[in-house]
Amino acid sequence: MAIIHLLSETMDEFLFEKNSREDREIRLEPSVKLSVRFSEKDSLAVGDAIVTIQDAGHEGLFRIKFHHLARFRIESPLQSDAEKKAVHMEAGRILHPLWNRTLRSFCVTAGIPVIQLPPYTVSEERIKTG
Repeated sequence: MAIIHLLSETMDEFLFEKNSREDREIRLEPSVKLSVRFSEKDSLAVGDAIVTIQDAGHEGLFRIKFHHLARFRIESPLQSDAEKKAVHMEAGRILHPLWNRTLRSFCVTAGIPVIQLPPYTVSEERIKTG
C-alpha cells in the first residue's frame, strides 16, 4: 500500500446561508465530494473536496459549503488502480479531521451548535482512477 503525506492545504471558498428568522428544527444532511488527481509520475496527488451540510427538508433554509484543496506526496510509485483507490481512501481519512476542524471553528465563531461530519466512506466502485 502506498504511504502518503499531507504537504499543504487551502480553502478557496466558504459559504454559509441561513434563511430563517425563526427557530425551527433542521435535519442536517452532510455531503462530501472528494476527487483525487495524480501527477504524471504518481509522486504527488491533489485532493479536491467540496463539503456541504444542508437542511434535508428545506432547500435553501440552511447551508454550509466549502471547497478544500490538499496536496499529498506519495512515497513510492503507484503500480495499479487498486493502489490509486487506496490513496483516495487514505486522503479522505487524513482530510476528514481537517474538515471537522473547519466546521467546529466556524460554528463556535458563529455561535451555532457544533456540526460534525460522519466518517468519510465511499465504495471502491465509485472511485475513478483515470
